[in-house]
Amino acid sequence: MPWPTWRVRNVRRGPYSGSSSAHPKKGLILWSDAGDEVNLWLFFPERTGHRMVAALILGQSSETLRPGWHPCVVDPEQLKAKAEMALEGWKEQPIVVTSMESRHVLWMRAEEDSTWLFLGVMDYGSPPSGQRLPVRWLRISHPEVQTQGILQQPAIAIDSDETSSEIEEILREAASWTGEIADVDCLVTVDEKERVFAVLFERRSDGRRIASRTTNRTDELLHLLRYPLTEGGFPEAEDGTLMRWNYLSDVRYDDVFLKGKTREWLSLSLLKPLVHSPRFLSGCYPVPETCEGLLRTRLGDDITLVVDIDEKNRQAGSKSFLRARVIDVSESSGLRRLESMFLRPFDIALLAECEQIVDTERRLRHVMQLDVTSLLGMKFSSWYSRFERFSEFLMAAAEEAAAAEAEFIEEDEVTEKVSLFDAEEVNVVRIDLYERGRERRLVADAVLSPTRDMESQATIRVFEMRILNTRAPVGYEHVDLIVTRYLKGYDLQKDLIDEIVDYVCERLEDEGFPITYD
Repeated sequence: MPWPTWRVRNVRRGPYSGSSSAHPKKGLILWSDAGDEVNLWLFFPERTGHRMVAALILGQSSETLRPGWHPCVVDPEQLKAKAEMALEGWKEQPIVVTSMESRHVLWMRAEEDSTWLFLGVMDYGSPPSGQRLPVRWLRISHPEVQTQGILQQPAIAIDSDETSSEIEEILREAASWTGEIADVDCLVTVDEKERVFAVLFERRSDGRRIASRTTNRTDELLHLLRYPLTEGGFPEAEDGTLMRWNYLSDVRYDDVFLKGKTREWLSLSLLKPLVHSPRFLSGCYPVPETCEGLLRTRLGDDITLVVDIDEKNRQAGSKSFLRARVIDVSESSGLRRLESMFLRPFDIALLAECEQIVDTERRLRHVMQLDVTSLLGMKFSSWYSRFERFSEFLMAAAEEAAAAEAEFIEEDEVTEKVSLFDAEEVNVVRIDLYERGRERRLVADAVLSPTRDMESQATIRVFEMRILNTRAPVGYEHVDLIVTRYLKGYDLQKDLIDEIVDYVCERLEDEGFPITYD
């Protein structure tokens, strides 16, 4: 079903006056069905002058652009392929662009007659300087009600081929592209010696590094990571190959074990929210302006961000119905600003991706945990599964809630613990430590045996954690907590559990994970 269009109340016909443009400009939508989706080219005059620019948008529900933000294709290979298809003949939909307060107003021809339907006010990300494509993004919005009355329906002929030659020229330009593109992953790290950020571009097919970039400035780093969106293209490696990545999914953030600082580690995941959204939390999420400034921060105490629901905002239908409370920081901490904001679930999901958060005023980095117990029972779309730590916090909250509920069971109802062997003593044969799954999780299994019979063995899971990009310290108490939780259902002596904890810590240290005993 096509996305509904709507007519403006009190739309005027005839010549323009006041703030409306006296010179409506023609454009065109070329579109094609792709199964259940529609792909479309949108051609329209740029803000200044009469030159046409082009946007390619994939996966629409119809040829009518719906309100909202639309990412546009900047990949020259995709532009080439879709331009070749459009040149063979796509369906046409005439459009007209007028002006209102220096902004584009988009109109589409009505199917039943020769009038024009108002689609919305259009903003867009211009193509690279001097080029006609690709437009990087489009945003279609509806003006305030009081503004709608001044909109006037364009008085312009529908059937015209005035723009057809320029549109064909743009499509042939896109179809003529030649070059080589490599899909890459971007690793954001720190060159501690030079005190700069470094981005390492690794070819996805073979893991080989094909380029690197360094900068001291945080804003330049963010601009580089968002390059496909901000520049409308891909940067070149030293051999001229274009490097293609998705800034939302193909960027990894290193965890750096700082030299010369006992047990100090720096998680660059704190930059992830700003890569996803440069205006994240409207300035209430500051980070140091330079790499030098970030390296001058020191590791503070662990903190917890408790998420609460504001029922008033929620019932009013607001998307920003969450509040945050910061536990275990001083009243003067800059992180307290987070408590003054109404947040969206998306904001919380992005915050959850940060293993550390910075208090720029006190120059402290805090390892951050989230308490999302209040969100249990809420339905989240599969889109949120891309936020791994957010999903983990939700799962942990659910497990804790289930465990708390289980504590109310009477003792005589509790299932008897599992006995692994009919023996008084149990011996630890070995601890197997290995990496599992695409999520890069480190798993430890304990191989146990009764002292009197080494041929009889049992293997049980005793430990699991997510691997950091570098070997960050692991607390002994943290290992003890996880092992104890895994062994809760087994009839094992406390001394044996302590022994297993010690063995797991030894294996972690063998793998390069320092153990802390604070």
